[in-house]
Amino acid sequence: MKPITRGAKLRAYFKRLNYLSSWEKGMRWFLKGLLALTLLAATAPARAQEVSFRARLIDQHLTSIMRGAEIATTAIGETFITSRSNDEEFHAYLNRIKAQLPEARAVLVLGADGMLLHDSFSFPALELDLSQRVYFKEAVARRGARLYVGTAKIGKSSGVPFIPVAKAIYDGPDLVGVVTLIITPARLLQQSRWDDCLYCYVEILRADGQTLTSYPSNAERPEDFLMSLDLQNASVMGFKRMMFHELPTKTSWIKNKDYPLITVYSEIEPH
Repeated sequence: MKPITRGAKLRAYFKRLNYLSSWEKGMRWFLKGLLALTLLAATAPARAQEVSFRARLIDQHLTSIMRGAEIATTAIGETFITSRSNDEEFHAYLNRIKAQLPEARAVLVLGADGMLLHDSFSFPALELDLSQRVYFKEAVARRGARLYVGTAKIGKSSGVPFIPVAKAIYDGPDLVGVVTLIITPARLLQQSRWDDCLYCYVEILRADGQTLTSYPSNAERPEDFLMSLDLQNASVMGFKRMMFHELPTKTSWIKNKDYPLITVYSEIEPH
């Protein structure tokens, strides 16, 4: 007796299918359709979780940057108070700190009067009065308790966007100066992570709604996009299906628990 091969079994199986009754065939298609609908319903929450997960990744990256900035500004302030080194040595020290902060383009140290004392970008530092800069005033107002994250600006001489992150230096009750990091906005996003994401939109905002950076940078966000999220009154983290230029979009937002920053991450839903 010849052994039954796998091919013979398959031929017998398909031959049997040809003799199935119409009711059996219909029942099979019904069950397949039901299974497909079940899988589709199960993947919808999974996709929502993926969008929220990506928003959390960006938020964690923001926390890492801001904690690094806080540690660096505090260390520079303490060194500035206690250092007996000359200006050239302190300039070299600032550049060693900057080398550990890839998001920082420059490190500035301002005196209590707002005059620029040290600049990691140039030595000696230019004689500039920066006392009227918002970041100087805001850092002083916080009395060194918290970082001040400024709004995105364009450098007057460089023409390159930057975000000032500043912290005041106090020696007891006395204001000594303000340490300011000049941050490259795109670094807040880990932009290389999203370069291959053709249907994503990412935006980092301050708690007051001011945009710090976005990706793609040339994307025109609908005027009512953020308004419909109502971020000022929204929960710490959320998810919403909404329209982005008439395209259905999955959007997640998260408010950073340590710093006044908000991440908004959106993906256009496939048709």
